[in-house]
Amino acid sequence: MPKPHHRSRREFLAGVAAASSLGWMDTATLGAPVLRARARLPLGMDEPIRMGVIGTGGMGIWHCHAFMSFDYDGLEKVDIVALCDVCAPRLANAHTACVDKQGHDVETYGDYQELLARGDLHGVLIASPEHWHAQMAIDALAAGVDVYVEKPMTLRLPDALRLRSAVKATPEAILQVGTQKMQLPKYAAAKQLIAEGAIGKPTFSQTSYCRNSLDGEWLYYAIDPDVVPGETLDWRAWCGPLGPQPFDTNVYHRWRRYRAYSTGIIGDLLVHVVTPLMMSLDAGWPVRVTAAGGHYVDTAMENHDQVNITVEFESQHTLIVAGSTCNETGLET
Repeated sequence: MPKPHHRSRREFLAGVAAASSLGWMDTATLGAPVLRARARLPLGMDEPIRMGVIGTGGMGIWHCHAFMSFDYDGLEKVDIVALCDVCAPRLANAHTACVDKQGHDVETYGDYQELLARGDLHGVLIASPEHWHAQMAIDALAAGVDVYVEKPMTLRLPDALRLRSAVKATPEAILQVGTQKMQLPKYAAAKQLIAEGAIGKPTFSQTSYCRNSLDGEWLYYAIDPDVVPGETLDWRAWCGPLGPQPFDTNVYHRWRRYRAYSTGIIGDLLVHVVTPLMMSLDAGWPVRVTAAGGHYVDTAMENHDQVNITVEFESQHTLIVAGSTCNETGLET
């Protein structure tokens, strides 16, 4: 991960922490109540950034180690003070890792709302499954904390519009989505060249994210027999916005394979390459999208193992995207 720009962020936070609370109207639902954002916690130049982590599975605990390394390596003063997960074994694993590396106890929660209610956090990292991203991010903004939410930003478009409204209504807050290739210098350089007209009018681009998963994509997430609903897992809380669902250990451990819980290749893989390319092109809004795909090899996976997408933009530009988990040969970006 890139070295954080800690000076500018600290100065920004110090300047806005005392700002008055703002509210926003959830425009996705007529008559929805106005939500009020809690006043932000001040952050001094020499104080550690107090972090909470929601979702301590594979990516969540990886991020824990990354943030703790910032502090350990002297790149930034970061202190993980709170962890939340509905799965007791995963929560215990993250708790042990953070305590061992930081040298002090860390509070744990089974309900993310209790974590947000602490009132002593500067930011949270959300690494829950996709169907929880929007609501957790909106609630975190309302709690007055900055947000890093894993990609894809939301599972469905209405959720994205609700989160967009919340972000626009809290301009003092920082919300970042975890598409890490946005940080690569080549995309910023490409954006500048295109904006300057150095290559003329860009009319066509292409990119891809392709793997050859011989045993089936995302099956490398092991099934933990110690995860039992009602004993070590709050399955109802995990389902959350989707409503009650019958428990399936394959869904819990490998939810990226299932349409109700994930967009599969598109949101988990292609988002990494499409997002920075769209930023570089600055081609405006898509006006037409056509797509094809299927279950060509991994027929047990609900989400397609091959997708091909064509996107036409309002600036008269066409983007071609290929994604696969049954063929590692993709397109040159």
